[in-house]
Amino acid sequence: CKFILLPFAFLIRFFQKEKISYLIADGFLVGDVVMSRALCKTISIHSKNIAYLGNSQSKIILEDIPMKRIEYKWPWASYDYSVKNLIQLIKTIFNIFLLQPEFIIELRGDFRSLFCLYLTGSKLIGFNFSNGNYFLHKEISAPNPLHQADYLKLACDELGFSYNENSIQRNPIRSERMQKRIGISFSGSQRLKILPESLGLTILEFLSKENIEIVYFDFKEEPFLQSIKSEVGKFTLHRLDTFSFESYFSEIQNIDYYIGMDSAGGHLASMFGIPSLIFFGTNESEFVHPKGNPKLIKLEIDEILSCRPCNGVYCSNPIFQYCLTGISKIDIEASITKLLSF
Repeated sequence: CKFILLPFAFLIRFFQKEKISYLIADGFLVGDVVMSRALCKTISIHSKNIAYLGNSQSKIILEDIPMKRIEYKWPWASYDYSVKNLIQLIKTIFNIFLLQPEFIIELRGDFRSLFCLYLTGSKLIGFNFSNGNYFLHKEISAPNPLHQADYLKLACDELGFSYNENSIQRNPIRSERMQKRIGISFSGSQRLKILPESLGLTILEFLSKENIEIVYFDFKEEPFLQSIKSEVGKFTLHRLDTFSFESYFSEIQNIDYYIGMDSAGGHLASMFGIPSLIFFGTNESEFVHPKGNPKLIKLEIDEILSCRPCNGVYCSNPIFQYCLTGISKIDIEASITKLLSF
């Protein structure tokens, strides 16, 4: 297919007045977009003709970086294999084909993503995490497993660009308040990323003794709040309507502290430099923790679990969700105390 498209690609490139030099291809979840900020900023300094392929939330997260955007989330990122989304996939591939970027930097090393981008006729730079090296023009590798963001640094090194991890950060737009505010969100993107009731109640009981406003980022059919429905009335808990990503993005800038799961909220809070306490269960923090936040506290079980990392959907441990329930109450309270000391 690639060789059939190539003659047309060269013809299009010949008549194009403004050519795309680099396309940064993600197409996954919010945390991935946040971690790509440093890479996007680095490349935007060296080239004005860059584009970004990412989910709809990437428009807001990356709005301070000058570049063209292609909004699309891969079907394998959202598990959406509907006919509508697959048709959109074909349109997205063709759109990239028409843009004909000279280089495409694929951020996840996913075989399916690499194959789709290979069809566009551009030179692929990326990682081989799923046997997609055949499609790569230049494979970037490391002798040992790294944090996802550290692989992006290797991509910059390959391009000869100087990478600055702190470029992930962004200044928040805050409103003045008299009382300190802590934002919490105990539900994540997968079933096993919902904080167990016992841990969540421990946190709420501890925070209720502090002189601090507690706000919960409320989503439609919020799983954690549903699970503690009979208990939630015991606490002074302000539920924020964050049903849209725009309202969520706006509200998270107006907190002084954040407690949440290994999910989007932790990455957004870190992007704004907000002191954060993040629970890690299905993943090991070493490889996925939010970057660029010196006031980040990582809380996870101190045992080696053979079932970790998992797919986040089905628990294979003899003790259900032990990666989270195994965290002690003492460690939780000590971590919150440390968080509030910032």
